[in-house]
Amino acid sequence: NADTEAPVITCPSDQELICGTTTIPDYTGLVTATDSVDPNPMISQDPVTGSAFVAGMTITMTARDASGNASTCQFIVNQTVDSEA
Repeated sequence: NADTEAPVITCPSDQELICGTTTIPDYTGLVTATDSVDPNPMISQDPVTGSAFVAGMTITMTARDASGNASTCQFIVNQTVDSEA
């Protein structure tokens, strides 16, 4: 039987980066994905790690299984002022 079911993906809540941060970190470790057939769906992020950071931007995470089925989720990245600066 063909795998037609997309993975189940769970994103973190909205994130905050300290003021002065200029690039997007790797958020793939904060995302979970499970699939009924593929034990390790591939997780990717858009914009990719190292992209220019803009406060309030939306990060889209995608989980894709070996059969090409995909699910996405999103969260917002805001900027916070470092109170100790």
